Amino acid sequence: MQESPKETYQSIKEALKKRDLPDTFVTSINLIEGGPLSARREYLRVWRNEHIFDICVAHFGKGMFVSWWLTKAQSSKGLWIAIAVFFLRSHFILLIYRPIWFIPRIIFRVIFLPLIFVILGFLIREGTIRIEDSILEVPVLGALYERFFHPITYFKIDTALMFQESVRLAVHEVIDEITKSKGIRALSESERAPIMNDLFK
Repeated sequence: MQESPKETYQSIKEALKKRDLPDTFVTSINLIEGGPLSARREYLRVWRNEHIFDICVAHFGKGMFVSWWLTKAQSSKGLWIAIAVFFLRSHFILLIYRPIWFIPRIIFRVIFLPLIFVILGFLIREGTIRIEDSILEVPVLGALYERFFHPITYFKIDTALMFQESVRLAVHEVIDEITKSKGIRALSESERAPIMNDLFK
């Protein structure tokens, strides 16, 4: 079959919208096929918190394939944030302390400074300040943020698995609709199972 990738992506978007997944964003991205000067391939990116599904629909010979890759969000800004925190730390403390200079400096450092970082951590975790993926990449600071604001919990694992399964079912739903409309036999459950062999060893 030779379905249009754009139309297939649109069908997947509609299948995902129907499921009303919380905190989920869908966008199109272009990833390189090979090296820096190679052609780019359009993918559909489904994003929830730190988990990302990159879905590819492409023609191959007289047929087509649909693949998806589950990965984690990573940012290249983490190092720059670490450098900025190192150089601006003293100025930041002075800027915050100056309006409340009447508070002894030791009390400010022990009480108010941690309180400010707790508020910032809460705002980042809730998505009000959208730099969580960058913060997690910062040495030391990222580990502290993950320990206090981003711990692995049963609920987090459960919702991540539900997100993964919901996207998988949405993709399979679209594939089944296409094969049915073309009069092609639907894949069995064993045929849908991923191939775990490493082809590039």
